Amino acid sequence: MTIQLVFKKGQNYTVNPTHEIDGFLISYYAILYNDVPLEKTNVKSFLKRIKRVADELSIKKVKFFIDFIYDVGGAACCVDEQNIVHLTLPITVKGNKILIDNRGIDEDYLLYHELMHAKAVLEGRFPSTGRIQYSNIKSNLIERLGDFANEGKLESMGKPHQSKETTIENVYNCFLEDFEFGDIPEKKMRLLTRESITKLCNMVWGKELTYLEAEEIVNNLIR
Repeated sequence: MTIQLVFKKGQNYTVNPTHEIDGFLISYYAILYNDVPLEKTNVKSFLKRIKRVADELSIKKVKFFIDFIYDVGGAACCVDEQNIVHLTLPITVKGNKILIDNRGIDEDYLLYHELMHAKAVLEGRFPSTGRIQYSNIKSNLIERLGDFANEGKLESMGKPHQSKETTIENVYNCFLEDFEFGDIPEKKMRLLTRESITKLCNMVWGKELTYLEAEEIVNNLIR
């Protein structure tokens, strides 16, 4: 089965579920996890964790597609125009347990972090957005502003979150990596100092940020 995901912004793409369990569509390839079949893992309890976090964030009336990838990439979350939540999670499987990086915070931290992006789309504050090119500095920065706002909101909600200082440092280091890979030109990188990123973070931390607000902030920085 192939599903076409369509977005207002970014690239559309297709996904290919391999399983359907308890209403969740899932992509999981046992060959990546020492040939452990998904049915032999604790997948049902893991899906309950996702459902619990979604309920806590008031994410309802959606279809989940969970993309389990080998633990070498970043987590991500996109919501398409049909309210399909495509949640990408880098995992390892030990014994029969599905594990995700807790980032030294909480075993469900990544679920909260990624589903906050879904919440922003489903509440109409951000448009549905497919894959973006990180060499597009505007789109890159808008996504980072969303990270700042979401981490601050999680903090105010008493949910697992990164501190403001850690979030700023992580975003700065991500920009440095993008620059080293040639995705950000030197002229633009000069704008992305720790000081400027700290200022951006302070502007939106914990706010009900909208895409238009984020776009205006970024335009003022890079124009």
